[in-house]
Amino acid sequence: MWSDSFYPYVSGVTRSLATTRESLKGLGHEVLIFAPNYPGAPPEEDVFRFPSAPAPTNPGFYLALPFTPRLGQFLNRRRPDIVHIHSPFTTGKLGIRVARKLDLPVVFTYHTMYALYTHYSPVAGNLLKNAVASYTTAVANQADLVIAPSTAVRKYLLDWGVRKPIEVLPSGIRLQDFTVGDSGYLRRNGFVPPGHPVVLTAGRLAKEKNLGVLLQAFAAMKVKDTVLVMAGDGPMRPELEAKAGALGIQDRVFFLGKVPPSTMPHVYASGDVFVFTSMTETQGLVVAEAKASGLPVVAVDALGVTDAVKNEDDGFLLPNDAHAIASALDLLLSDDELRRRMSDRARENAKDFAMDRIARKLVSIYESLLTGRSV
Repeated sequence: MWSDSFYPYVSGVTRSLATTRESLKGLGHEVLIFAPNYPGAPPEEDVFRFPSAPAPTNPGFYLALPFTPRLGQFLNRRRPDIVHIHSPFTTGKLGIRVARKLDLPVVFTYHTMYALYTHYSPVAGNLLKNAVASYTTAVANQADLVIAPSTAVRKYLLDWGVRKPIEVLPSGIRLQDFTVGDSGYLRRNGFVPPGHPVVLTAGRLAKEKNLGVLLQAFAAMKVKDTVLVMAGDGPMRPELEAKAGALGIQDRVFFLGKVPPSTMPHVYASGDVFVFTSMTETQGLVVAEAKASGLPVVAVDALGVTDAVKNEDDGFLLPNDAHAIASALDLLLSDDELRRRMSDRARENAKDFAMDRIARKLVSIYESLLTGRSV
């Protein structure tokens, strides 16, 4: 598996890689990770770290410098059977070159809507968005099979001209991790005051997460004793803190900063409702985690989240409108029976994302490529 990020950097991709690796190893397979080095990253026998440099526009992210004589020696010792790339850029492209040299099949998981993240470039614009979309499509067509995390991503890839087989397979989660969370964690540890309902969101505090609309929705809620907890950090935190102040809700909005993955089950368990306003997600892994923790979800109906939330069953899919989001949050927090019913459905529906099931399907995909049969 070749990726442009891995732990200790925390993201949906790195969590997906770590969980997938664990599950595949549990099924008796060997998994090698090729990724950039990060300061403080512990050495691991099955993780090959490339020399790296800090990304100039994304603090905390490191870019691989894929020039090292150790790579050939490592590959000769380990002799992989298949190459699975998780990025179309530096490390992923190198993975394709290695696969071609070793005559191995290539799988490419299209984790991210890359063209929607061009605001991180100093030359962002529609030309750049189209160029990125065209480039990533070309990389997908170099793979033998493409994995789309949702039906929306599959349609996007087909619209852009991906001709290779596309399988829809979301990233899985360890359901058992989210059934043992401590529901008193946030209150007992002083992160939020006791006696108040908790609206929770999780993810990077970045432009693409559409968090300004979330704050506007929270300010418009009629259930005024509610608190909003934002788990995660990112470049927009100062701006969001200022916006909360301007909306007069700064005393009811709590920024947790970076939260270790091992702590997130307790954070989810401490919430009453999960809200997610991102419009660029390929699947919204945190939505699946929240559902596994029994949280009804209020989300903007966009891209991959459409697959993750069953509207009016385990949550609500809504337009990108602050008042619509506020109304749904008010409804869930004022109707205990509805919230309990949706909570039960969320736990049940989260089984669609069970990592064991996803891993077995992934192995089937690998085997199909190695034997030349249809998936």
